[in-house]
Amino acid sequence: MYPGLRIAELSRNVSGGLFEGPRSLTQDVSCEVSLPVDDTFFLLRRPAKCASLPFRVASRPTFSIGLERNQAENTLKEIFDYLTGKKEQIILAIDEFQQVADFPETGTEALLRSHIQFLPNVRFVFSGSRQHLMAEMFLSAKRPFYKSTQNISIGPIDAAIYYDFVKGHFGRAGRTFAPDAFDLIYRLVDGVTWEVQSVLNRLWATGATEVTMELVRHTLSEILSENADDYRNIIANLSRNEAAVLGAIARWRRVIAPTGADFIAATGMSPSSIVQTLKRLVLNQLVYSAEDGYLVYDRFLGLWLQSDRC
Repeated sequence: MYPGLRIAELSRNVSGGLFEGPRSLTQDVSCEVSLPVDDTFFLLRRPAKCASLPFRVASRPTFSIGLERNQAENTLKEIFDYLTGKKEQIILAIDEFQQVADFPETGTEALLRSHIQFLPNVRFVFSGSRQHLMAEMFLSAKRPFYKSTQNISIGPIDAAIYYDFVKGHFGRAGRTFAPDAFDLIYRLVDGVTWEVQSVLNRLWATGATEVTMELVRHTLSEILSENADDYRNIIANLSRNEAAVLGAIARWRRVIAPTGADFIAATGMSPSSIVQTLKRLVLNQLVYSAEDGYLVYDRFLGLWLQSDRC
């Protein structure tokens, strides 16, 4: 079972976050349920007394659920009770789990932890794209999920494996993809899947029978041009120091020693100002703090800042 959560717009009562909100769960929670059909419908019938279940039949069954606030916490308990009663081992993966921390109420994480810890037959996978928030949730002794999991950092897909996948996909359609063209994409966006896939999708849509470095450069130029107004607005809303540090990181591509003499000279700022500015940029997801240095979070924004477009 894999629920992808959009928690930012979920409402007040946490039972909240996973299964309750003023809007239907079509907007807040999407589920792909890998259970036998009878089990799937049994799971849905359990909370049916406080849920509306409009179905649509597609290649994979989908559903939306709307819950009444005053019954949401009981419903959450029923769902976990159902999972406890299953004899099979269940793996439940929750994506973007760090968004639970955005709930306005206190006690959200504690409520979830109180249910999760009594599910011996369920293995949970908590994934998230905001590394510093995930670290706080699972590595801080003050948080309910402290030391409750084994932490794994997932890096980029290996370039050679990724290229074999891309070459095969294009090849089955009678199209070729030059190795140096893929290397260019992978190198410019540091192998980050979202950006790699964005470029590949655009290249596929061109219908070109041969993907070359020239076509890749043209496609990247189109993407940056289309997003230029958004990028200008981002820069316009930054302080002078924030814009200076972000621009310098983009030009350097990766900054290992932000308080080193070279980077200080590049920004014209004091070490303490750089440190404080970096904290704000990381918090606002404009800069990513990796083990091997600081990078611009949005690789396309980084490429735009490197160019003469801004």
